[in-house]
Amino acid sequence: MKTRAANGKRRTTGDLDAVVLSFLRAARCLLPALVFLLPAPASGNWYDAAFPLRRPLDLVTDAKKVDADDTAVAEFYAPGVARPDAGDIRIAADDGTPVPMRLLQFGPGDRVRVVFNPKAGELRHYAYWGNKSDKLSAPKAAVINAGLIVETKALANIDVGGPRQMAQVWEHSGDVIGTAVIDRLFLGYNPSYYDAPSISRITGTLYSPDDGEYQIAASIDDRGAIRLDGKDFLVVPGFPEDIRFNKTVTLPRGAHPIEVYTVNGGGDWRISVGWKRPDSPRVEPVSADAFGRLVRTKVGSLEEHKKQIVADVQYAHAGETILDDRSSYRIKFETPTGNARNPRVTWDFGDGQTASGDHAEHVFLTPGVYPVTVSLKSMQADDKRTLRLVVGRDPLRMTQPQVDESIVQAPIIATYDPSKLSPAQLAQATRICARARQPDAMFKMLSALCAVTKHPDQQWATDAINDAITTADEKNLNAELAAALSALPPQSNLHPKAATLYANVLLWRTTDFKQAAAMLEPFMARDSANLKRLRMTALLLDQHLDEARKLLDQLKDDDDGAKRVALSGAMARSIEFFIEQNDLETADEKWDEWQRRFPSTLFDGYAAMLKARMLQRRFPQQAAKVAEAFALALPTSPYAPQLLDFASKTLAKSDPAKSDALRKLLKQKYPEDPLAQEN
Repeated sequence: MKTRAANGKRRTTGDLDAVVLSFLRAARCLLPALVFLLPAPASGNWYDAAFPLRRPLDLVTDAKKVDADDTAVAEFYAPGVARPDAGDIRIAADDGTPVPMRLLQFGPGDRVRVVFNPKAGELRHYAYWGNKSDKLSAPKAAVINAGLIVETKALANIDVGGPRQMAQVWEHSGDVIGTAVIDRLFLGYNPSYYDAPSISRITGTLYSPDDGEYQIAASIDDRGAIRLDGKDFLVVPGFPEDIRFNKTVTLPRGAHPIEVYTVNGGGDWRISVGWKRPDSPRVEPVSADAFGRLVRTKVGSLEEHKKQIVADVQYAHAGETILDDRSSYRIKFETPTGNARNPRVTWDFGDGQTASGDHAEHVFLTPGVYPVTVSLKSMQADDKRTLRLVVGRDPLRMTQPQVDESIVQAPIIATYDPSKLSPAQLAQATRICARARQPDAMFKMLSALCAVTKHPDQQWATDAINDAITTADEKNLNAELAAALSALPPQSNLHPKAATLYANVLLWRTTDFKQAAAMLEPFMARDSANLKRLRMTALLLDQHLDEARKLLDQLKDDDDGAKRVALSGAMARSIEFFIEQNDLETADEKWDEWQRRFPSTLFDGYAAMLKARMLQRRFPQQAAKVAEAFALALPTSPYAPQLLDFASKTLAKSDPAKSDALRKLLKQKYPEDPLAQEN
C-alpha cells in the first residue's frame, strides 16, 4: 500500500485539510482497540455454558450512564468460532443477560466486528462464542441509533459519475464484502480493510444543532458524492488540500438522513467531510456528536468456561519496514500466564518460524492471514490456542505507520530458517538484511532465494540480488557473494537477468573467468546477445581466444562503416571522463553500453584498460588480474605492455612478489617498449 507524505504547505484557516493531520494523529481514538488489555479476572455470570469462550468488552464513554438505546461497537479476535460465518457470536451483559446485537463482519482471519445495544447502566459486557449446536436461535437485532454504517463492495470499473449513478452502481455491485460502524466522516483508511478497487456506501443521520445556513465541504479519495435528505447534494471528484468541493444549504435544526458514496481504485482510501455551521467562522470537520453518540469498547483477555489456565494470543503492532511498495511487519506477542506455576510458552507464527517465552517479537515478511499458535504448559494444566491473525499495516496508523529501519528487523530475521520461507519472503528477507548491512544473514537468505526455480515476482527477486551485490561490494565479500549466487539453477525463471548479474560478479569481483565461462555455457542456445558477449569476455580472459572469436562472429557492432570509429571513440572518451571524475557507477554503465554496441572493441585492448582502471579504485587485486589476463590473451595488442605495467604498479604495495614477476614478464616480452625500461 502506498503512503503519501505531507508537503508542509501552509494552508489558510478556511481550508478543511488544515486539520486533517491533527485528526489522523488522533485516529487511534476512532477505531476499536485490536491490542488486547492485560488479563482481567473473570467476573460476572456465564451467559450459557454451551458458549465455552468469551472476551470482556468494557464500554468507554464519558456519559454519566449507559442507556439501552445506545449503540456500542466492538472489534476483537475470536479463535474457535463454531460456525464459518461466526453465527455463534453473542453479546451479554455482566450478569449474563443477552443484549441485542448485529454481526457486522467476520474475517479476514478470526477478526470479528459487532455492534450492540448495551444493558442500561452496565459498563462491562462479554462477547461469547463456540456453541456448536445447529439449532441456535438468532439473537435479537441491535438498533443502530448512532454513528455511520460503512458497507463496501468490490468494483470492477471505477469510472462512475454523480450521486445517483454511484447509488445505482452500489446497488448492483454484488455482495457486501465488509461492514463497519464509524463515528465521523473523517478517516484515512478503509474501515473494511479492503484495498482493492471498491465502492462504499456510508449511511447515517446528521444532526444540525441550529436552524440556519450550513456550508458543507468534502474531499474523497479517489472520488465520491453526497446525498442529503434523500436528494443529490454534492459531487466530490477527488481529495484536494482545500475546500473547493463545497455547497451551502439551509437546514432546520434536527435530523437529516445522509448518504456518502466513495469510489476507490485501491491503495489510499481517505474521506474528509466538514461544515461551517451558522455559529462558526470556518469550515471544521463534522464532529462525532453530529452523528449521535457511538460508544467504543476495550477488549479484554480470552476466557474459557471452568478453566483457570487459558492460552491467548495478544499482540501489538511495533513497526513496519517499507521497501519500495512492500512492507514487513514487526509484531510483539504475549500470552497471560496468570496464576500458572512454572509456565512454559512456545509460539508458532504460521510462517514456519517459532519462538519461546511468554513475550515474543516476530517479523512477518509479507502481509496476509497467519495461523499463530501459542502453547502454554504449567504444573497445573496445559492449553493451546491458534488464532488466524491478519498481518498488515497497523489500522490505527494507516496514513502514518511506525517505520522501522532495516537494522531493527534484520536481527530477528537472521534467526529464521530460510527453508521455511516462500520466494516472496526470501526476497524481502534478503533485501532487509542487505539494507541493514548484515552479510551473514543476507547470504543465508540469498542462497535460499537463488535456489528457487520459479519466482512469482521475478523483478522483486532480482532487486534482492542487486541489493546483496551492493552490500557485498561495500563489505568486500564477493567470494561469499559468488558462493551464494552459485545456487542459481540454469532453469531459474530469473534468467537472463540473474545470469548477467552472476557473470559480472565472477568476471569483475572474483575474477574467476573459468567459472564465468562454464556458468554461461548452458545459455548459449538462447538468443541473448548480452549473455554471449559476457561468455566471450570470460573465454578471452581465460585464454581461450579461438572460442572467444567464434562468439564474436555471432555478434555485430552497431555500425561497421566509417561511423564506427567515431561513435566508438566518443563512447570511450566519455568513459574516460567519468573515471577521471570518480563517477565509477556511471563509467561502468557507459562501459557496458559501449561493449553491447561495439563488442569487437574488447579485442583492441583499450576496453580492458578502461575496465581495469575502473576496478583499480576499489578492487586493485581484481584490476591487476584483468589487466594481466588480457595482456596474456592478446600479446600482440598495442595495449598489452601498458596492461602489464598497470598490473605491476597496482600490486607494488599489496603483493610485491607478484608485482616483480609482472615487471619481469614485461621486460621479457617487450624489451624495446619504453615501459620495460622502468624499474
